[in-house]
Amino acid sequence: MPNSDAANAQISADNLPKETFKLGNLTVDPQTRRIANKDQSLACEPSVFNLLLYFCAHSPKNGESGEIISRDQMIADVWKGRVVSDNAINRKIYQLRKELAILDSENEYIETVTKYGYRLSHPITSVNPQAPILQPQLPTPNKTQYQWLFTIIGVILLLIMMSQWSSKPQQRQPPKLKQLTSLQGIESDASLSPDGKNLLFSFSENGQGRQLILQHTVSGKRQTLSPASSNSPQANSALANSYDIRGQWHPSGKKIAFVRINNDINEPHCVIYLMTITPKLGEATKLRECAAANLPSLTWGENPNQLFLAERVKKTQPYIVYSLDIATGNKIQLTLPFKQNNMRGDYFVRRNVKGDKIALLRYNGSNEVTVGIYNSESFTLEREFVLDAHINGIAWHPVTEDFYFRRGQHVYRVNNSGEEQQQVFHVGSAFGGLSFSNDGSQLLMSSSVNDTDIWQKPITPKNTDTSTDQPSTSFIGSTRKDSRPRYANTSKALAFISNRSGKNAFWLRAPNGQTTKMADLDIDTGYPNFVWSPDDSKILFEYQEQIYTMQLSTGKLTVVLDKSFEAYTTSWSSDGKKIYYGSTKSGDWQLWSYNLADKTSKQLTFNGGYSGYDNPEDGLFYYSKYHQDGLWQTDANGKEQLIIEDFSLLNWLNWRIVDGKAYYANLSAQDPGVYSVDLASKESVQVLKQTKGVLHDYSISKGGETVAYTKHISQSGDVLALVFP
Repeated sequence: MPNSDAANAQISADNLPKETFKLGNLTVDPQTRRIANKDQSLACEPSVFNLLLYFCAHSPKNGESGEIISRDQMIADVWKGRVVSDNAINRKIYQLRKELAILDSENEYIETVTKYGYRLSHPITSVNPQAPILQPQLPTPNKTQYQWLFTIIGVILLLIMMSQWSSKPQQRQPPKLKQLTSLQGIESDASLSPDGKNLLFSFSENGQGRQLILQHTVSGKRQTLSPASSNSPQANSALANSYDIRGQWHPSGKKIAFVRINNDINEPHCVIYLMTITPKLGEATKLRECAAANLPSLTWGENPNQLFLAERVKKTQPYIVYSLDIATGNKIQLTLPFKQNNMRGDYFVRRNVKGDKIALLRYNGSNEVTVGIYNSESFTLEREFVLDAHINGIAWHPVTEDFYFRRGQHVYRVNNSGEEQQQVFHVGSAFGGLSFSNDGSQLLMSSSVNDTDIWQKPITPKNTDTSTDQPSTSFIGSTRKDSRPRYANTSKALAFISNRSGKNAFWLRAPNGQTTKMADLDIDTGYPNFVWSPDDSKILFEYQEQIYTMQLSTGKLTVVLDKSFEAYTTSWSSDGKKIYYGSTKSGDWQLWSYNLADKTSKQLTFNGGYSGYDNPEDGLFYYSKYHQDGLWQTDANGKEQLIIEDFSLLNWLNWRIVDGKAYYANLSAQDPGVYSVDLASKESVQVLKQTKGVLHDYSISKGGETVAYTKHISQSGDVLALVFP
């Protein structure tokens, strides 16, 4: 519980630390607003630094935990009672955490105390004020009659040192992280113009749309290039909820190509546009439409009229690379993924600075991609290599032609032949969207902080007066990403995945409300789908094309199915003796069962199958398909029957069978949300309405009494630059 005395105390300027002090591994100087480790220091903006001092005023004392500070207390003391949004508070705490992580990525200084607030996790200690650490000043030399002699000796020593220094191999200085934008929203897809004078990025203020923004790198002046978001009175009604993304500078620096995703039913869903930037800003002109289930990747070729794009026709089809002539509109297919079920295919394209070569990323599996380098004119393969990483894109260095990519919270470099890999920098938080400046001095990236909480809602029984429907309440929360709620089968415990400790990890919320971490997950991106065993002793999940179990009592991870099974989706049988898994090992997606006792597999479907559960109520097997809408059932003789027609592909993984009912999302219904269908009577009931912030990530408790679901709270992101000296 929060300290009551602290909660009532007003922290004034007189209470805040004024002298240089130690905070964990860091040194803080209130006079210069700088924080430092032994190698580098950062200057904080006043509001962020004052927030740090405020936390330090509540620092741990006498070996006890730091005082818990509620949001209300923070508003009263730091914001002096002004009206301030949760997003503003989250953003300042995020900025403070980010700057502390740059200097010390091993420790978390600001701890979230669920439902109560925040506290400082490290004590502060004083340092010798006579020996400042952050900005040491050279003593003023005394002028004596021998000053000329000291000067000559100093010059001679300096020449000797310079001679010795020049004869040794030079140590390269480490890169430093620099913040380029700090808007109240999400900035992403950043790139610098060829001359380095303008920064292009996509911006969303409220998550309801994205605008292209042009920012001058010297003056900081910004210009909006695309329609305003839906909350703006200036927004064009047809394009009010459009998302302008993936902006790419033409090599001339005079125009850009970008993708617009429209959510207006009267507009094409996906369109590639061209816009002139200089000498005069022009209107966006349509190049061509792209498929609806699509987020194309764009890059220019050596020919000034050639635009390469990677796109797909359907979500169930892989990405393919095309060449588009912007003068004629001709589109030519260039690649064909090596197998039909290679889900993402050739999903990313990027040119080198000359434009004579194109690099493609081809999806091989959940943790493996092939990098292919092609001649941009003839599109012949020159070389390729494999990366054992889950990456969404790469940046091509304009001078060395090495590739840079994200692995976890680190920037990695791999040389042009793929033979050498090296960790370059620890960012300390999630990031993406890498791109180099044309001179190679800056590597741009977009930071990303998602705050999602887990909410729960009692399910109103059928034929109950809807006016008695109970509201949703916050159930599990932090300033980080809490998601994938999964109710246990034999108790009211709930497992979920969170990065609140700095790493992705399995967490457990016990029936008494206590929350504990079970095991860390060494996963680069995304969260796996997982299920409890029938007796709640284990958790089953897929990662890197292998099926794992985690023993709850010990946290031990065990591989159940290795890569030879080509397994992607998985679930337990109701008796706990088998696991079901989706696999492409027989060609297309089919469902299989694996007997845990004799370690044998059996194919269950032959006309398609992706994820499935058995129903102990009727002894039948229910499953979804990869290429086709609908929920299907098959009996002991293998006879197949369609059960639910409005079961869309959206429900590939996130559907359930609980107590003889199938739960699934129907977002195309007149009243969209999560529905249950009694498999015996076929009666349908809505259990959760689709409202703003509700994500398609939910769980149903045993007995069908409660639904727990993930809700989006806030998201923020800035454009950062890794500056190479």
